[in-house]
Formats: sequence, structure tokens, C-alpha cells
Amino acid sequence: MTEFQILSVFIISGIMLGILYEPLRAVRYLIPHNKIALNTEDFIYLGLWGVILFAVSLKITGGLFSIAYLPFTALGAIAYMLTVGRLTGVIMKYITKVVKHIIFLILKPFKNLFVFIAQKVKIPFVALYKKLENYTKKPQNNLQNAPVIGYNTIHRNERGEEDGFRSKIKVKIR
Repeated sequence: MTEFQILSVFIISGIMLGILYEPLRAVRYLIPHNKIALNTEDFIYLGLWGVILFAVSLKITGGLFSIAYLPFTALGAIAYMLTVGRLTGVIMKYITKVVKHIIFLILKPFKNLFVFIAQKVKIPFVALYKKLENYTKKPQNNLQNAPVIGYNTIHRNERGEEDGFRSKIKVKIR
């Protein structure tokens, strides 16, 4: 194969990888994601991109790989995203809005059941959270409101009961 044909194959590979990104975009439109999930999905997609590029380079060039293949693959993906990808994105947003609306209409009769189950499940978890919170509470510094700070040993009266500190320091709190 000539160099032009090889670079054309990598541009087409970039377009195909842009098309492979579309289902990922659809899932993101349907289900809200946090940053960790987004980064994980992107990392997996990037790994898939690398495996596909490696496989294409093994097949097309007989195992030779040039760093020049990466920009041409990126060029193909960018060309797809800026042309057909934009149109696909607009259509996909509309379709996912319709799908979300249909799903909400289907699940609306079950809303009260879901709320009831969620409240029943929530109670043990809240109790567990409060118990764990009690174990992990940090000690508070109560010296800010104390006009007298004791030190040394505790003073005991004749019956052995504690009745204060043997030595005291009077402090002024600002």
C-alpha cells in the first residue's frame, strides 16, 4: 500500500471511532453521570481507541507503526464530530428526551411503590449512618468557655469524692 492509502485508512479509522463514540454519548444523555463515571468511560474508550489503532496498524502496515498515524486518526474523528457528529448529536438529544419522557410515563404508576420501598430501605441506612457518626465524632474543645482551667492532679475530699483540682489557673477569655 502507498503512504496515501495507509493514511486514508487511518482517517477512516478515526471516523469509525467517532461513530463508536455515539452510543456512549447516548448513554450520557439518558443517564446523568458524575465526573468519576465520565472519566472512567472516557478512559475505557481511549483504551479501545488504542487497541483498534494497534490492530489496524498491524493489519495494514505489517506491524510497523508511525506516530504520524495518530494525528490522521484524530483528524478523521474530528472531521466526523464537526460534520455528521453534530447532526447526530442534535438528533440524539431529541430522541433521548422522547425516550426519557416515555420511560417516565411508563414508570409513573409505580412511583408510589418506589417511594415506599425507598423510605423503608432508607431507615436502616440512616440508623447505621448515625451510629457510625457517633463513633467518629471528634472531641470538642470546651476550654474556650471555661474561665478556670485545672491542671496537675484531681483533689479528693475525706470521703474519696472528687471535689475539684488541687491547683487552678484563672484565665481571661477574649
